[in-house]
Amino acid sequence: MAQCFHFDLTDGRTTIPDNEGVEADDLADALKQAEAAIQEMRLDGELASLGRGWKFIIRAGADTILVTIPIS
Repeated sequence: MAQCFHFDLTDGRTTIPDNEGVEADDLADALKQAEAAIQEMRLDGELASLGRGWKFIIRAGADTILVTIPIS
C-alpha cells in the first residue's frame, strides 16, 4: 500500500517544505525517488544557488523525519 512522503529542503534555519508529497511503496522506494529528485535538481542547476549546509529531508506526516540527506 502506497504511503505519502514529503521531501523538504533545509539549511537548519530556512526550510522549503514539500506540501504536496509523493507516493511511494515504502521508505526504500521514497529514498530512490529522493535520490532521483536530487540528481535532477543538480542537473537543472537548482542546487547550485543554495550554498553550503543544505539537506534533503524525507518525512512522513507533519513532523516525522525519517531520513536526512546532505546535498551540499
